[in-house]
This record gives sequence, C-alpha cells and structure tokens, in this order.
Amino acid sequence: MSYPVSVCMIAKNEEKYIQECLEHLKPYDMEIIVVDTGSTDRTKEIARKYTDKVYDFAWIHDFSAARNFCAQKASNDWILVIDCDEYIEKLDRNLLSVHMKKHSKSAGKIRIRNIARRNNGEVTYVDEEITRFYHRGFYHFAYPVHENIVPIKEITGQETSISVPIEVIHHGYNIDAEAMKAKQERNLKLLYKALENTNTRNAYTYFQIGQSEQVLGNYNRAIESYHKCLEQKEDSNLQYMNTCVVQLATAYAQIDEPQKAVEIMEAYRGKWKNARFVYAYALSLLGVEEFLKALMQFVVVSTLPDRESLGDDLGYCYQCIIKLYTMFGEKQMASDFQRRYEEYQKEKGTL
Repeated sequence: MSYPVSVCMIAKNEEKYIQECLEHLKPYDMEIIVVDTGSTDRTKEIARKYTDKVYDFAWIHDFSAARNFCAQKASNDWILVIDCDEYIEKLDRNLLSVHMKKHSKSAGKIRIRNIARRNNGEVTYVDEEITRFYHRGFYHFAYPVHENIVPIKEITGQETSISVPIEVIHHGYNIDAEAMKAKQERNLKLLYKALENTNTRNAYTYFQIGQSEQVLGNYNRAIESYHKCLEQKEDSNLQYMNTCVVQLATAYAQIDEPQKAVEIMEAYRGKWKNARFVYAYALSLLGVEEFLKALMQFVVVSTLPDRESLGDDLGYCYQCIIKLYTMFGEKQMASDFQRRYEEYQKEKGTL
C-alpha cells in the first residue's frame, strides 16, 4: 500500500527541473498529481514517466484555482504541495504519520532552502518555513497570485499551522536579474488587478505587492504597500505579518532611513521572538550605530532554537558578534564566538 499522501504539483514549461523533482519523490511511495497549465515543451511527457495522473487545466490567471483543481484529483486527503523547481531533500515518514494522527486539523509548515543569487553573483541559501502540507477537508488555497493555504472554515482547539519533518531545496530564485525582473513584473500585474476586487483587497495582497516592488528596487512603493498591509490589522500570528514588518524595516534601511527601520522593529518587538525577526532588529540597531544593543540582539539570535532558519545569514550573525566583541575589547568572548563560528562553518562543509 502506498503512503497515504498525495503530492500535488502545477506545471508550465518545467522540463528543466521537473525530472529532478520527480526522481526525488520515488523513495517515498506517494501518489503524484501533476496539473499542467499550458506547457509547450516536454513537461507532460516527462511527468508521465513517473505518474499516470497528469491533467490539463486551462489557465485563468489564478494559481489557487489550479492548486485546488490539482488537490481535487488526488486519491488521498493529505496533500503535500511541491513545485517543479523544488525537490525533497529530507522527509521522515514516521514522524509525518504522527503529525497526521495527532494534528489532523493542523496544516504543516515545511522547511524550504531557497538557492538564491546575490547582486554580486554569489549563490547562497535562504531558509524559510512555508505551509505546504494539509488535509483537504479542512484547508484549501486562496488568492490568485502568491497563493496561500487557509482554513475552509474556522478551526478551533489546536494550532492551525505547525512544523512537519520535510525539507525541500528550491531552485526558483537562482536566476539572473533579467529573469527575476520579468517574474516580479508578471506577479505585480496580477496583484494590482486583484486590488480591483474588494474580496482580494486585503493585507496579504498588499504584502505581496510590497515584496515584488522591493525586489524590483521600488522601495518607496514597497514601503507604502507594507504599511497598507499592517493597517488591515490582521492577526499577528499569521506567518506573513512577521515577514511584512521585517521587510518594511529592510526597505527603510534601503532608502537610507535607518532610524525608521529601528522604530518599526521596536513597535512590533513584543509580538515575535523568532530568529529572523530578532536578527532583523539587530541589523537595524547596527544601522544607527547602537552597537551594544545590536550585539545583545545578535547574541540572542545565536541562542534561539530556530537560528538555523537564517541559512547563510547565521554565519554573518556570528561575524557581527565577533567584530562587536572585539570592538568592545572583549577578546575572550570574541574568541569563544570565533570557535562557534568555525564549528558552524565545518558543519556546513565550508571549512
């Protein structure tokens, strides 16, 4: 009997990546559903080598509609969403089964390691947790672009989103500047169109507009959109609200207004204690030369249980701690963190 999870994928002209994605799924014995939205390359031909459940979906400029159509074609209620330019690196089926039994109404956040390209061409990893595992009886996708898994109706009595033992590698951000610009401009067209509909004129849409405008270097537009997102006063427990504040502070730093970055972080400081938020707060303090406060926050980051979610930024965090302790003449503390930094580099395989 196959494992009672269906992997659901939507695709369009993904022949570059889809075979690697599907090859990595083979060891887990899960049903695979591929919904094609108009490929003109070998995407469907490759997909049919791995599954007989390949379907066509006429593109209507709505990613959620395609995702939900894909889930409807599944034989299992538990759905794992994977994109064609991703592949599973780790998945613990035993622990995942425990989640399915104990947390039947909780969606699952998986760890995604984004392979990204910095402005100088350097390739790095940016880690994040995204909700991608859910029971279709309780959840579905919403929003036409930057689609998001949301409850079909209010769920009470347990957390609606918790971490599950799945780690995925994502190629999608490892593209050149021209391709990234085209991708963000495409997204913005859909997002601004969504604002014409009062049902999608919400915090999440404004957040995603801010994300795309920021990537394109339109920092003032991004700031305006992030503020509109926060003005909606959505539940601060929503995952993207944390990111919205962090990105807003980053945008202020990018237009050389570091004090506003600090003010934003301090206004929301009591809401979140995760590594990404505290790290961003430390960087904002560094930007206004509050070196002692920045050092204290960087040290806090190094102690947090989710510090590994920072990816390569954790290495920069250690470097800042070492430099700041050295600045303050604390040679022993600088030496201690130098040792910790070297251990971290060895674990990554970079020393």
